[in-house]
Amino acid sequence: MAAKKHPEPSDRRLRGAWLWLVRIGFALLALMALGLFAAGVPVELSRLRGNILALEIRADEAGHLLLYPQTGGLAEDAGIQPGDVLVSVDGQPVPAGTTPAGAWKLLDGGEGETVTLGVARQADGPARRVVLLRPAAYEKALARMNLSPGFMAGYMTAFHILFVAGFTLVAALVFWRKSDDWMAAGLALTLVMFVVRSAPEMYFADDVYPWLRVPVAATGLLGVVLPVWLLYLFPNGKFAPRWTLWPALAATLWYAAFFLPAAVNPIRLPPVVIFLMAMAFYGIGVGAQIYRYRRVSTLTERQQTKWAVLGFAGALVISYLLLIPLNRLPVFELTASGLIWSMLLNRPLYYLGLLLVPVTLAVSMLRRGLWDVDVVINRAAVYTLLLGLLGLIWTAGTALLDEILGSFLEARSQTLSVALSGVGSATLFLPLKKRIETWINARFYPDRVDFEAALVELRPDVVDGIALPDLYHALVTTVPALLQCRHAAVFEYEAGSPRVKELCNLAAKSARLELKKELADSLRCGKVLHRPADDRFPVIVPLFVPRGRTCDLLGLLALGARAGGRGFSRDHLSGLAALGARAGTAIHIIELNEKKEIALRKRARA
Repeated sequence: MAAKKHPEPSDRRLRGAWLWLVRIGFALLALMALGLFAAGVPVELSRLRGNILALEIRADEAGHLLLYPQTGGLAEDAGIQPGDVLVSVDGQPVPAGTTPAGAWKLLDGGEGETVTLGVARQADGPARRVVLLRPAAYEKALARMNLSPGFMAGYMTAFHILFVAGFTLVAALVFWRKSDDWMAAGLALTLVMFVVRSAPEMYFADDVYPWLRVPVAATGLLGVVLPVWLLYLFPNGKFAPRWTLWPALAATLWYAAFFLPAAVNPIRLPPVVIFLMAMAFYGIGVGAQIYRYRRVSTLTERQQTKWAVLGFAGALVISYLLLIPLNRLPVFELTASGLIWSMLLNRPLYYLGLLLVPVTLAVSMLRRGLWDVDVVINRAAVYTLLLGLLGLIWTAGTALLDEILGSFLEARSQTLSVALSGVGSATLFLPLKKRIETWINARFYPDRVDFEAALVELRPDVVDGIALPDLYHALVTTVPALLQCRHAAVFEYEAGSPRVKELCNLAAKSARLELKKELADSLRCGKVLHRPADDRFPVIVPLFVPRGRTCDLLGLLALGARAGGRGFSRDHLSGLAALGARAGTAIHIIELNEKKEIALRKRARA
């Protein structure tokens, strides 16, 4: 049967001139943003080689020293804001008339690897402390590790390039597959603009080419505004509730104001006000997503939302929460060597976590494997809780064994305590995993399918006493009920052609099943066919007897679409594959028993 492609909602389809306008617009904007990033790469390399702090010091007309951190640099990470006034260095006030060059000498002239700056938003305002690394200490630490500033600059820039390339490739895939869907096209453009805006290289392009200031400002604005609109519109392209259109428009005007002249630019407002405004816009968006998920979204749209939340949660855990305990390790302390190790080890982990966001958004928008998200969340919850409990057991066991062994031995053996506690934790892995899985499935996944428990007809002690029609009836009624399929059919497979044996909610005329040679070959290998675009039988399960590398195909279980637009996850398909092997073996046993009975009857008659 010919497969039909599921169309996008009609109000999201682009046709004719609008389609080509969106395609051309996306290409031009994406090329502009990536061109700005490429233009800034040489400038970023030069900056990292010569100014590790990424800090510029200027003197105003009154003689005050103003600090301007560059995006993505150590000075910005330390908390210095553009326009901060340098008040003191290592607790000593900055002498009047100090030039920017003299300020750099003060930063490098003291003892120790770090310098404490006193900075204020205004010259006569309250000062706050900021701790920075001395540039000279960084260069000495590189020399001790046989590294050079050029190597570190290339290493950091390479990860920036890979970060941008990862987002861009995912965006290109989404746009290539669904350029006629304006929501998918908007997502693709958002990914490109966001990643280029997040990379520090873009902001250095207009330093070398002043005529690029307008494109840089436009890219920066789109990189901030488009994620807000995506939050308010995802996944179906409609505002829910409708009044959220106004906060989205307000956010656009608010962020656009940051690109206006200094007299009306909100950048002069207190940082807490800017932070609260951003939290308000994003908070309303998150609230709208919760409302949409609970009141508006269809089952398919809920799966899309789950994938998006999974990506953001994974990025939060890997790129932020995981780095908190790592940064507390002695190797990453605030020293020159700690900074270098942080750049070498933590930055790759940070960018790797962020790449989860475009990948999960692409899966959500392309609707491939939507129904696998529940399995992924289930596995993540099981193993997170399992590893957490084992870690606590191992830590407590190590401390307890250390105390016990210390009372019997003259000297405590921490290595022995660690080893014994590790062996005990490893022994608890499988039983603890089973208990956690049972608890999570019972509490959060009450509808989880267990074919083995539901189909008692497949138990070894039952198969010997059941007739083949009864087994077919059990398959065609129990499995669709578990998966909430609209209809199902069982076929007997003989001489390369299927023949109907049992039907459920399906007329005999509609139970035709035509299989091409390649599909039949896959079924003979024991593989479940999953064809989401097939309206009649999206899933066909082979009922087979496994015989090493080959299989004896005895029948087919064809399942219709699930109710409510649900799909089949990989967990469902793997369970159905195991069911097919057990059911095929049961059919084979029943057929052997029937042959034995026939032979016995013939002997009795003779």
